[in-house]
Amino acid sequence: QYFHKCVLLICAHTVGDFTRGVIVNRPTNRRTARGWRLWYGGDVQGLMAQDHMQHISCLHKSTNEALLAVSETVIKGVYMCSLQNAETHVDLGNACEQDFWALVGYAGWGPGQLQMEIDDRSSWFVAA
Repeated sequence: QYFHKCVLLICAHTVGDFTRGVIVNRPTNRRTARGWRLWYGGDVQGLMAQDHMQHISCLHKSTNEALLAVSETVIKGVYMCSLQNAETHVDLGNACEQDFWALVGYAGWGPGQLQMEIDDRSSWFVAA
């Protein structure tokens, strides 16, 4: 039931290694130290982890070259960077807080695990 009715964006996939994704439809009432709203990205390094162990990443659509230099392409037109990089680029005037979607935690799968859940268990509906 953990993933019940969730929308998941796969952010990184390495064949034979690891798959990482974030849940994008679970808002929280929590905020970062600077007041940015946090969304629940997953249980790995998520809200239940100690503060110093939490992983906060930010999705964005900015085409600012300096911001893109510290971001990973997730899919065409959608990028991911760290919260620290997002805050830095807001401070530099390259972006504003509303350009980012801050997600705490992520979901992860070992080699072949997600593909098995899709093929054998029909646990997922693939949209793209």
